Amino acid sequence: MNTVTDILQNYGEIAKIGLEAVFGIVILCLLTGILKQIKRLNSSLKSITANMQAYFDVILTEEEETDGEQHMEREEEIRAKIEALKKQEEDEQIFNAVLQEYFS
Repeated sequence: MNTVTDILQNYGEIAKIGLEAVFGIVILCLLTGILKQIKRLNSSLKSITANMQAYFDVILTEEEETDGEQHMEREEEIRAKIEALKKQEEDEQIFNAVLQEYFS
């Protein structure tokens, strides 16, 4: 027991410095591992974000196409109604002209 205390008294400072160096190296290794995990997580998150953006781009493109098709259909319906009204107006004018000729 005396030898242990003698060694600690004589080499205590050296042992303290060595122990601090070992703890420093262990902490450095742990921080390096954590940094690697963070980098891996960051790249995975970028991949997920890119996939989500591509998905939303596809959805929005499909909605725009659908909206465009509906808009074209509405325009065609409006044109058809306008043409029908013009045809009806022409028919009324012809009918009125025939009535005027008949009763004049």
